[in-house]
Amino acid sequence: MSDTDHRQTIAKMLDIINRLQNLGKKFFPTPDLDPERRLSPEEDVSTDEDEEASGNVEKPYEPTMLWHDNISLDNILVDENGVLRGIIDWECVVCIPLYEACQFPAFLHQARDRHVEPQTPYRVTRTRPLTSQDLQTYEIQLRQHHITMLRHLFLAEMRDICPEWLQIFQSRGDWRDYEAAVQNCDNEFAYEMVDRWVTSVEEQSVFDEGLWRLHELLMS
Repeated sequence: MSDTDHRQTIAKMLDIINRLQNLGKKFFPTPDLDPERRLSPEEDVSTDEDEEASGNVEKPYEPTMLWHDNISLDNILVDENGVLRGIIDWECVVCIPLYEACQFPAFLHQARDRHVEPQTPYRVTRTRPLTSQDLQTYEIQLRQHHITMLRHLFLAEMRDICPEWLQIFQSRGDWRDYEAAVQNCDNEFAYEMVDRWVTSVEEQSVFDEGLWRLHELLMS
């Protein structure tokens, strides 16, 4: 890319950032705050009495939960009978809002679900010789299908174990999309998709990527 191309890309990213800042008020409005009101220098000086009084004011409450952001197959320990024995790699665990935590664990992330099992290589060879590309494609599609089935099983289990989790998962997709947009607005491989999502929200139109949400499309 030339310097001109880089500058144009950066300009587009900065424009997306500005638009996301404006959309932030739509997704996360600040309660009981007049954005037009500015404190005078006299008002801006806090005292011990002010601090004590502010402690009695009811503030917005946002519940959080512990979140392990890398529950991958490499971090799940099972015994020879397949019984769960532990999960490792906890050093980057954080507390995050429920809408962000109530989503699929890392080992169930994929951008596209495959509900129908792919044709086996045997069926492929009935029409043409089997190649390494045929086998690789089959393995990828079969893995997508298995993950899709596991995702359905995971949601069914959560429905029984914690219905509140499933309710948040199903109702807070827009918020997760916004978080994904913020995280990827400066990603050279994803900013154009983020731009299309921002445009659809601004215009109150359908995100033109089929039925997929932005945070799902950006899943690895």
